[in-house]
Amino acid sequence: MAASNVFLAALLAAWLLQGREYLKREATSQAQNITRLIGEELSGRIDRIDLVLLAAADESRRQLAEGRPDRAAMSDFLDRLKSREPDLLALYVTDERGMVSVDSPPQAVPVDVSDRPFFEALRDDPEAGLLASGPFIGRKTNKPIVLFSRRISGAFGSFAGVANGSVELAHLSTLMARADTGTHGIVTLRWSDMSLVASSRPVGSALGSRHITEALEKHIAAGHGSGTYEAVSSLDGVRRVYAFARLRNAPMYVLVGLGLEDFMGSWWRQVAGALGFLACFLAASIAGVFGAKRALRRREEAEEERDRLREQVVQAQKLESIGQLAGGIAHDFNNLLTVILGSGEVIRACLEAGKAPDPEDVEQIMAAGGRARDLTRSLLTFARKQVSEPTCLDLNAVVAESERLFRRTLRENVRIVVRGEEGLWKVWCDPVQVQQVLMNLAVNAGDAMPEGGTLTIETANLRVSETETPSTADSPELPAGDWVGLTVTDNGVGMAAHIRDHLFEPFFTTKPKGSGTGLGLATVHGIVSQAGGRIVVTSEPGRGTQFQIWLPRTDRSEATRPVPPAVPPRGTETVLVVEDDMQVRNVIVGILRQAGYQVLEASQAEEARSIAGDRIDEVALMVTDVVMPGPSGPTLAEQLRRRRPDLKVLFVSGYPSGALERLGTDPTKNLLAKPFTATALLERVRQAIDASGPPALA
Repeated sequence: MAASNVFLAALLAAWLLQGREYLKREATSQAQNITRLIGEELSGRIDRIDLVLLAAADESRRQLAEGRPDRAAMSDFLDRLKSREPDLLALYVTDERGMVSVDSPPQAVPVDVSDRPFFEALRDDPEAGLLASGPFIGRKTNKPIVLFSRRISGAFGSFAGVANGSVELAHLSTLMARADTGTHGIVTLRWSDMSLVASSRPVGSALGSRHITEALEKHIAAGHGSGTYEAVSSLDGVRRVYAFARLRNAPMYVLVGLGLEDFMGSWWRQVAGALGFLACFLAASIAGVFGAKRALRRREEAEEERDRLREQVVQAQKLESIGQLAGGIAHDFNNLLTVILGSGEVIRACLEAGKAPDPEDVEQIMAAGGRARDLTRSLLTFARKQVSEPTCLDLNAVVAESERLFRRTLRENVRIVVRGEEGLWKVWCDPVQVQQVLMNLAVNAGDAMPEGGTLTIETANLRVSETETPSTADSPELPAGDWVGLTVTDNGVGMAAHIRDHLFEPFFTTKPKGSGTGLGLATVHGIVSQAGGRIVVTSEPGRGTQFQIWLPRTDRSEATRPVPPAVPPRGTETVLVVEDDMQVRNVIVGILRQAGYQVLEASQAEEARSIAGDRIDEVALMVTDVVMPGPSGPTLAEQLRRRRPDLKVLFVSGYPSGALERLGTDPTKNLLAKPFTATALLERVRQAIDASGPPALA
């Protein structure tokens, strides 16, 4: 009996030690996940601040190049930029001497920053990018801040000043306080020298102090950009597990510490349960059955606690996937912005030198803009918020048109076989989206056949009765009715089950880094779901892959799509343009005036009503943004129609369809979705003017 008691005690001790280590690992993993999420959020906010600074520097450079700096216009420009970026405490630009020339909000007393390290660094280094300062008391705001700066270059790269944006340290502390770190958890932001910048909860040390544990000191001395450790906090004396990571675009570290006491509470309950179990076992030698039941009850409580911890881990993993998605989007858009800004600088330099721009630079900007449009459409598609233009569609015709593109896109060692069923039923889909589905599946199939192979595209009709399902065992169960099938098959490398399970997740990809965003199949799934269809994948390693897509048959009448003219239409009528974004407004106005139209322009509804005034009768069409500061575009249209009931209106918007519906605007009527080309704008303007009667507003 004594030997069995000792054996049981040793077994329980080993189990408790294992449980303690498991909880520590879970706490460390959760700290890493929270660190990654906060780091990506802060880096994303810094990216947005950088875009604001680039815009301020570009506007200042443009005014200098034109030789007519306009302080009032620059002040208005900075006010608009700052109003769109709530993280900024102040936004200002300096001249080449370090004197603040224009600022938002404005300061009555002139400020000189020529002795600041950031000013000297940007003045002496023409190649310097975004510069982040350490925490200090701002001369403009008299508050603890972190400052982000961009160089303003004049003619031939000369130094013309600095664009600056400040973020209050208290604001950063508020952002980090949103993280759920438990009762004893803490989030801190430290500069590259480990001085304290911000904290999610009040601490004994002042901002700027450098009190860190020996464990963190060793990590930093070894040059680690991220890591984990366990220590007693140098700030408040609480024992925690920590995870830290350096921001990707600023010399700062995010540290997340989770209190072991928050996690070990459940472990102590397990200890109590184990001791109770042991006591019951000892009593069982006397009382038997009574002790066994009590031990079983304690074990069930321990299992329930473990299930709760598993659920916490699942939630942390969901947060991690959101961080991965945000990081992937920021990465792709930063690449596109680099191409657009770089090519734009080259074109500007050519124009300043009196040379004709290189057409290749223009094509680079157009291509990058197209890729940005496609990425946005892909995100909205798998989120089921993309504005689509469905029509009565023959899949055989779409496949035939896409086949010609595939033969130019895929390698010559890929054989393409098309089998279309005669008399194929029609479906109600957006033809552009269906082509996008085919292109994504064809490109993936080509990548899966590096040594060549056969790509087969088939269409078929399928009628499902109340008691039938598709004959293919792996097909999804379809509701009764008529369905049109689109099947894409390759004889490539295939895939394992664990890959198929994640195939349609956004940013999941098996391709090498830099070879794909992981949005292709997520977009396919979003398009098929938006059309009311189903999709199934059949694949095994070494035996190829088959995608089966089922779309419901439509009984709508076939509509004929208008053929766009070879040359964009022109006109001489008067058009009122209302758009709050100055750059977008300038582009629309420039396109219309170049096409011969007379243009009145306004930045918001109140200004539009004032400009229209007594000229409302000569306005042939109003082109207005949907969402603007103050009254929306539909509201403005209703107000002007009280004075002129036959006023024609064309809405433009970059918002997804769900947001437009909430504003009372039907996205399928008299709406031109952003981004759009000059040709598309001119065609829709001409159609709206020539239409009989005013179009409906909703």
